Amino acid sequence: MEVSVSVYVFKENDVFVAYCPSLDLSGYDRTEEAARLDFEYALKEYVKFQMEHDTLDKDLKRHGWDVRLRKAKGPEIGTLLRRTQLRNVFKKPEYRMIRNITDLKAAYA
Repeated sequence: MEVSVSVYVFKENDVFVAYCPSLDLSGYDRTEEAARLDFEYALKEYVKFQMEHDTLDKDLKRHGWDVRLRKAKGPEIGTLLRRTQLRNVFKKPEYRMIRNITDLKAAYA
């Protein structure tokens, strides 16, 4: 299943955070690159757990995703602003969005 997720990178005190509100996953570390790598690890572990328990579709739907066939669409930005911490990210003086396109089943392999 191929998905496109937005990951927001920002600095919180002395730590960089890579946060994906549509999956409610994050990674963090002392550098931006390390935080992004930590997020990739968290994503891989999330997918691994969901695949092993056959709960990926159910969990994506729980997070507001529209899941159909081989493609899934995440929740709209307005929904994310109401249901996640994204609103707080936008208050940070410096943040940026990184779009990730991931084949979730390949991430599990």
